[in-house]
Amino acid sequence: MACKLSLAAAVVIIAAALLHSVAAQKTHVVGDSLGWIVPPGGPIAYETWAAQYIFTVGDTLVFYFTTGEQDVARVTKEAFETCNSTNPIALATTGPATFVLTSGGEYYFISTIARHRPLGQKLAINVTGSSGPAAPPPSTFVPSPPRQAATYTVGDKLGWVVPPGGPIAYSIWAYDKIFVVGDTLVFNFENGTQDVAVLVSKSAYESCDTSDTTTVLTTSPANITLTTADEHFFTSTYSRPCYFGQNLAINVTASSSATPPSSSAMPPSSTSTTSSHGAPTGGPGSSPPPESSAMSHSAGTLAPLPKKMACKLSLAVAVVVIVAALLHSVAAQKTHVVGDSLGWIVPPGGPIAYETWAAQYTFTVGDTLVFNFATGDQDVAMVTKEAFDKCNSTNPIELKTNGPANFTLGSVGEYYFIGTMARHCPLGQKLAINVSGPTGSPAPSSTPVPSPPRAPVMYTVGDELGWLVPLGGEIAYESWAYNKDFIVGDSLVFNFTTGEQDVARVTKEAFETCNSTNPIALAKTGPATFVLTSGGEYYFISTIARHCPLGQKLAINVTGSSGPAASPAAPPPSTFVPSPPRQATTYTVGNKLGWVVPPGGPIAYSTWAYDKIFVVGDTLVFNFENGTQDVAVVVSKSAYESCDTSNTTTVLTTSPAKITLTTAGEHFFTSTYPRHCYFGQKLAINVTAGSSATPPSSSAMPPSSTST
Repeated sequence: MACKLSLAAAVVIIAAALLHSVAAQKTHVVGDSLGWIVPPGGPIAYETWAAQYIFTVGDTLVFYFTTGEQDVARVTKEAFETCNSTNPIALATTGPATFVLTSGGEYYFISTIARHRPLGQKLAINVTGSSGPAAPPPSTFVPSPPRQAATYTVGDKLGWVVPPGGPIAYSIWAYDKIFVVGDTLVFNFENGTQDVAVLVSKSAYESCDTSDTTTVLTTSPANITLTTADEHFFTSTYSRPCYFGQNLAINVTASSSATPPSSSAMPPSSTSTTSSHGAPTGGPGSSPPPESSAMSHSAGTLAPLPKKMACKLSLAVAVVVIVAALLHSVAAQKTHVVGDSLGWIVPPGGPIAYETWAAQYTFTVGDTLVFNFATGDQDVAMVTKEAFDKCNSTNPIELKTNGPANFTLGSVGEYYFIGTMARHCPLGQKLAINVSGPTGSPAPSSTPVPSPPRAPVMYTVGDELGWLVPLGGEIAYESWAYNKDFIVGDSLVFNFTTGEQDVARVTKEAFETCNSTNPIALAKTGPATFVLTSGGEYYFISTIARHCPLGQKLAINVTGSSGPAASPAAPPPSTFVPSPPRQATTYTVGNKLGWVVPPGGPIAYSTWAYDKIFVVGDTLVFNFENGTQDVAVVVSKSAYESCDTSNTTTVLTTSPAKITLTTAGEHFFTSTYPRHCYFGQKLAINVTAGSSATPPSSSAMPPSSTST
């Protein structure tokens, strides 16, 4: 009987253990809504994703990708570090691919497709032996001796810079580390371009207030020894880097036996789900995450809105269009989707994104702005100009927290909108527009009166961005300049902090090669003012190391006068000779940006095409890295807008890819790689039959716009 009882007890214990194991298993979708692709942000993307989770034996990883375009291999640590896919432990070429974590230890995954691994399609995780805590016998507990002081290089190979991924970069770096008194932090940066400051308080850290610091180190490498247990805060005193993410907060314990602080152990949102049966959420047995051109933003990752929401939004827009058409009398009301497919988020390229978007449109009384965002992730407030300039959301005129949010423009004047969530506005989630009166049908006049010459204008380069190394690269200052008319007598003001930046006027050749050896003029004290004294091209760069190659450069064209040209005498009809058609032109798409997933989203290529006239016979050149991109000619506008590449006329996979424009009309281009189109790798242009044709309105109004 005792034997039977013992056997029964053993069965119960084993069954309980098995049930516990099943209940604790989790399914992790690698990259969440990003999926398994060459990530736009490089290796930090999957490092960031993995840092949010704890992986235990029995968990499952699901890699979502399109079969034939991606694959995933489990490899050794050595193969992972050298990106060697010759002898993988396991290889899956069909998506979605599932890997069960059957043992504790380190797991390494890469893509075997050429160049995908070096560009960041790789994942390393650590798997613990059990999800259930093992309680040690109290009588035998021996505390571990304190560890030796450690030296940490902040950001590792990234160094101490304005991080490409924003504030999340240094939060992720600190996430899995335990800092104790006696440890040392090493900040590596380029002397003269960065510094590191120790801030007094958490409030100063959160507001980027560097007026009260205990230490400022200006020489690299800067070593800081942690001498006290408490929260420690670090940033840069340079203008704007703190707002763009160059800051670090850590918690220092008195000894190495302390538990890591929750503030560094809990980066933003986790979407890992647990199933009572260990079944993947959205795993192999169901459809992959839905895709949509309407995007939301969470933890720095673009994610598609649910199709149901997108459908409702489309219906709402359609209703607005119908009503506007029925009530049309003097003015045609329009619906503008703010940011187009970018939506309302913290834009990757900073404030320039929404400035560029707004510059494409004319807003009139009766128009509607639609802010697309995911409820709970974003909000939008209409504020005063003063509140807009200071990013102050204390007393908004109107606040909307549910997306999509609609604002009807009821009167003439300036309107200002910001995101009220912490740090969203300083990072660029803000929009300013000017609304004009209804557009009447002007009576024709037989005696038009030319407008008088305008007064000289003083332009602040980059507006609120100022003169710095822009997050989005050189597209930032190209976007700023593209809709402005510069004339002789105007002035450019470059706002920067003396000692941190400078500005040089240079020749075109020096501009293109970032050569600052013999500048035409050099200003080292900010703000610096340049008066445009003659017509022609002007080129400006920063002479500080690597600033120009990273995008701190500006090229403009200055016209001779703001006054109207004298009315020429009408030539006799018999002597009129039309100008000959221009020669075929070759355009390099995106210029130096090339054909990539653009940092600023879809606005980048819309901006590039904005001021160009494309005619039959012209050629487009798409420059990209073979094996990481391609270019597809899409059949229809609807396919372009929905990022549907199932029906293309041409797909070119070798760079440089050249496409000659043989017919007049709208032409649409994108990439067939997963999600590249959704992230902005798409171009729409209008081609005319000859160079004498009027520039098409769609060059100034990219087809991706939903203005109606």
